[in-house]
Amino acid sequence: MHTYFLTLFLGLALAIPVGPVTIEMMRRNLRFGASRGIVMGCGATSADVLYLLLLLFGVLPFLTNSSLLHILGIAGAIVLIWFAYKAMRAPKPEANNNDNDQSLLHCFSSGFLIALLSPFNLIFWISMAAQLASIIDQGKQEYLFACLGLFTGTAIWFVSLNLVVHHTRHYLGGKTMKYLNYIGGIGLLGFAVYTIFYVLTH
Repeated sequence: MHTYFLTLFLGLALAIPVGPVTIEMMRRNLRFGASRGIVMGCGATSADVLYLLLLLFGVLPFLTNSSLLHILGIAGAIVLIWFAYKAMRAPKPEANNNDNDQSLLHCFSSGFLIALLSPFNLIFWISMAAQLASIIDQGKQEYLFACLGLFTGTAIWFVSLNLVVHHTRHYLGGKTMKYLNYIGGIGLLGFAVYTIFYVLTH
């Protein structure tokens, strides 16, 4: 069980820092409702679980090829630019209380793509390879505990954050939410530009 709690805290540490997933998740929560934000967070968590499995099965180190990292970084930046564009051209949020404007599958796949195509996410997991390999015992049961722990840790944060946003959104006026869409879009664009700069200079 130590593996479960280890990866639970690892999931919290991975999810809490503000990044593109957090920005887009909060924006969708404000526009489409808490369920869409939570599902998007679950999509991002699934990408992290996939990276953890690749690490545990020894595949992740083979993804450190610089050309692959460049391709991944550019692809991730394009995805972020697209989401930034969608955020900044979002209509006025008169329909904020309508949870049916965007499919759950779309929100899940968006979170999954942003997390999967982030070169920083890949580098994070590669940097954790040695530490996790020395702590997590080999065996399918330990792998299962590791994935469950990671999913639980990230889910705790994403669900908590979405509930806070959901219960405070009613205090925000239409103009404020429109400005938040712009701020979120600018934030995503900033992450995209930084990603391109990083992959071209490393």
